[in-house]
Amino acid sequence: MTRHRIAVTALLGLLAAGAVAYLLTLAGGVLQDLSRRGRQRRQAAVRLQEEELRTLAAEHSAWKNLPRELEAFHREHIITMDDFARLRRELNACLEGNGLRASNISFQFGAGREHIRKVSIGLSLDGPYRNVKKFIFEMESKPKMQFFRRVELSGGAASIKGKFTMEAYLGD
Repeated sequence: MTRHRIAVTALLGLLAAGAVAYLLTLAGGVLQDLSRRGRQRRQAAVRLQEEELRTLAAEHSAWKNLPRELEAFHREHIITMDDFARLRRELNACLEGNGLRASNISFQFGAGREHIRKVSIGLSLDGPYRNVKKFIFEMESKPKMQFFRRVELSGGAASIKGKFTMEAYLGD
């Protein structure tokens, strides 16, 4: 072989070796990129799981507090039959103390469900605006709260007519 051929063959060999080295470098870069993306996906998945665990822990904490909150709600808002009798006396006293004339006072007992019954209290009253307003505030401030479901007021300057629907929850 001639020298030119040996030189060309050597150069072609070096070119081929350079191309192989370049391809191996590219392949290494691609592998590193794939590895980095895989790590990022795993880290994102771990962060997502951590966030879900924090959310779940907060929900679990709320569920653990639920029995105490339910007991407090029951204690503050569910009345006994004795409380109901007291409510009727207080309602009459509140009406009388504010100089209001009440008519059509009705009590409707709803169906019992899990030892709790809703009692709807309906009444119509007539009196001065200040006295009606005072009646509403006094009834809302009672220790075992009664909920006003509907209040309809009408009238003029001297007298206000009101239709009220209240509800209370009666428990065992």
